[in-house]
Amino acid sequence: MLFRSYSWFVAAVISLNGPRVYPWKQTMLEAIAFGITILTGLISPVLEFQCKKSGTVEFREFIRQTVVSLFSAALVVLPSSYWIGTLEEYGMKWIFIPAAFVAINDIMAYVFGKLFGKHQLLSSISPNKTWEGFLGAAIATAGTAWLGLADGSVANDGLATVPILGPGLKGVTRSDGMVLAAFASLIAPFAGFLASVIKRAYGRKDFGTLLPGHGGVVDRLDCQLMLAPFVYLYLSLYKFATSTTTGSH
Repeated sequence: MLFRSYSWFVAAVISLNGPRVYPWKQTMLEAIAFGITILTGLISPVLEFQCKKSGTVEFREFIRQTVVSLFSAALVVLPSSYWIGTLEEYGMKWIFIPAAFVAINDIMAYVFGKLFGKHQLLSSISPNKTWEGFLGAAIATAGTAWLGLADGSVANDGLATVPILGPGLKGVTRSDGMVLAAFASLIAPFAGFLASVIKRAYGRKDFGTLLPGHGGVVDRLDCQLMLAPFVYLYLSLYKFATSTTTGSH
């Protein structure tokens, strides 16, 4: 089963991220992903069932595990492909800022929860999360965006300046920061809540032991994966779509 799980993951990585990284090899990459899918989802289970003479119960378990593998691959690989698109089309700063907001929100939720937490937010899912931590982190993240980013006014060099976070982030305005901070604080944490639900459903405390005390790598990436599609869509449909339209008049 471990081989099958990783096969689904490799197929998802190749089919979703491969053409972005190697666009001139798109057809070949699609053929490789198709071959892995045929091997993993068709030939392998048929031969396995024949050799083991599996019955109905085993078949149902195979379907369940296959669905879990595909669901996991979709949750991880599909959002990460948006980070690649954001990096290629808009630059590293549009990955750094949202990722920083998620990290700030996560840290401040812990701090406010420890200092002031009295009312549980989702008692049956994550007993340690509180309303005080959730709201305090949202305020702290929004405050970071407001104080750290420029107000969008144009300086003498024709670009909006970034007074605190540095000139390398020019073009990321305060309004952009507030939008990203709001999503990172109010919506993205639900990816973490979903991760907690999955752990509760399987009776697990952590996703892995690679990062002791942090719940595993997945716990560090859940909100980031939720944020990736939002950032790309925000930039494509609003931020730069508006700029393109304005520049054409």
